[in-house]
Amino acid sequence: MEGKISTEILETIRQQTDIVNLIGKYVSLEKKGHNYTGLCPFHQEKKPSFTVSQEKQVFYCFGCGTGGDIYKFLMLAENLTFPEAVQNLATQAGVRIPVPAYPGNEEQTRKKERLWNIIELAKNFYHYFLTERPEAQPTRDYLAKRGLSAAALRNFQLGYAPAGWANLLDYLKQQNCLTGEVINAGLVISSEQGKVYDRFRNRLIFPIHDFLGRVVGFGGRVLDDSRPKYLNTPESIIFNKRNILYGLNLARSSIKEQGFALIVEGYLDAITAHQFGLVNTVATLGTSLTGEQARLLTRYTREAVIAYDADLAGEVAALRGVDILHASGCLVRVATIPEGKDPDEYIRSRGINAFKELVAGALPLLEYKLIKAKQKKDTTKVILQQVLPNLASYKDAVELEEGIRKVATYLNLSQEVIKSEIKQFKTQPRKIRPDSDKNVNNSYNRNINPHINLILPVNRQTRAEFELLQLLLVEPSFLAIVQEELNEYTFKETNFEKIYRCLKQTYIKGTHPNPVSWLYQLDEEAQRVLNRLLMERIAIDKPELRITALIKAIKEINLQEQQTHLLQELAEAEKTGDKEKVALMLAALKQIFKDGKPDKKLKSLTRGGK
Repeated sequence: MEGKISTEILETIRQQTDIVNLIGKYVSLEKKGHNYTGLCPFHQEKKPSFTVSQEKQVFYCFGCGTGGDIYKFLMLAENLTFPEAVQNLATQAGVRIPVPAYPGNEEQTRKKERLWNIIELAKNFYHYFLTERPEAQPTRDYLAKRGLSAAALRNFQLGYAPAGWANLLDYLKQQNCLTGEVINAGLVISSEQGKVYDRFRNRLIFPIHDFLGRVVGFGGRVLDDSRPKYLNTPESIIFNKRNILYGLNLARSSIKEQGFALIVEGYLDAITAHQFGLVNTVATLGTSLTGEQARLLTRYTREAVIAYDADLAGEVAALRGVDILHASGCLVRVATIPEGKDPDEYIRSRGINAFKELVAGALPLLEYKLIKAKQKKDTTKVILQQVLPNLASYKDAVELEEGIRKVATYLNLSQEVIKSEIKQFKTQPRKIRPDSDKNVNNSYNRNINPHINLILPVNRQTRAEFELLQLLLVEPSFLAIVQEELNEYTFKETNFEKIYRCLKQTYIKGTHPNPVSWLYQLDEEAQRVLNRLLMERIAIDKPELRITALIKAIKEINLQEQQTHLLQELAEAEKTGDKEKVALMLAALKQIFKDGKPDKKLKSLTRGGK
């Protein structure tokens, strides 16, 4: 799971990341004794059962059983892979690590890291030209005329590509970048004649970040009548427009706070919205929304408002986008911008409050589709076919009933007809219809297996093992006593045994146990058990006496099990007339009754002897 990331680096990041500060960005925490509590972000609850331990640097929810360390929390909260979570936390902590590699992909990983470095250099080059060089004055004037603030330029790290043919290439060569690498990054073009020149010349530059804030490509806009008006870097191993939402790296927190994402088309639409306080805005890079972008968005919210340009292309994109978002589990609304404007123009001409009113009054998915279909004068049958997939996917009875009523009213049909059409639609063979509830649930519960239920100890033996492990995690020095008294004892509860082995391995190495570091040595179920062990309260005045009592209890339980087994074997031997085995069983039982310590030779001759 950890790929090529060393344990030392993981521990360094842990030491420099306070789990309370990290989780506090997502959950309102209140100090209760030694721990912090709040409402669990991974399941619905009214009373807080989500607990964070600053001392142990772990979290655990007593309601749904979800728990882990800083890496696990970020993986779940942001729907990241383990390497992505490590990279994100390392950046926050100021720890330099290589791009996470996977066995067999070292070369690909190295190439990605090199491209990120080159593109970062290019971003700094472009930004420097925009902010410092006199030849960028017309571009600065243009941005000032558009009303963009200096803060907006910094936040989105806008730049300017000078008019020369090799300004960027020459700079990158000075930074020890090879021409081939710069070509692979999409920053320069190699002609058929072998001439290499800058891709972007005399253009306003929009750096494109991935959701983690890494620059992966650029968009360039001309300020004259040149064509094309917009130019992007080509797709590469780190840049694919289908997987990117412009501004998401800045909008993630606000999207969660506001409860919805505002989706626009262009760079300036997003930048202007952010400048005027709508920080939950992202852009689809001037293209129709893709399934990949929709799934990326559902990491952070289940509601979205589309505010595309008020032209024909914008309407077509919006109609396509609502279905894609709905299929990904989003509740979708559409804000219609009048007067043929885009969001940037509308905000600058009518003001941010007027635009906020448009967003607040955005039409629900069904209503928007019905209105647009009627405007196009589609037939009743065509309109019905457009909305049936949406109606058929509703799980909530109230939403379904309201949808049926609305469609029936718009189309002047009876509700019974609509219900009949839905039933027929569901029986037709087709692609799997969207399951909104399932998709949304999955997006908020990534890596949580609903089939794994943490079963607490329910009998004397498992209760004793549970408490023994708890004490050992708090007082590892007792491990020597436990090993001496219980010898090669194997915990009956499998997950307890896995955790106990981690403890013993640490003890053998002579290092102080750090249970949090064991999480990624354990499978998911064992991780949940370890989290519960670490977070369960334990209040014992004299732990040495309790350890002795628990060891005694476990020994007694083992002997009782051996006795029961021997009696069963004795009965079987008597039944078959096996006199030799009868004698062995009787001798073993006699030894147990005598001093609780059966002879090792006799013990080895009995199945299940411990």
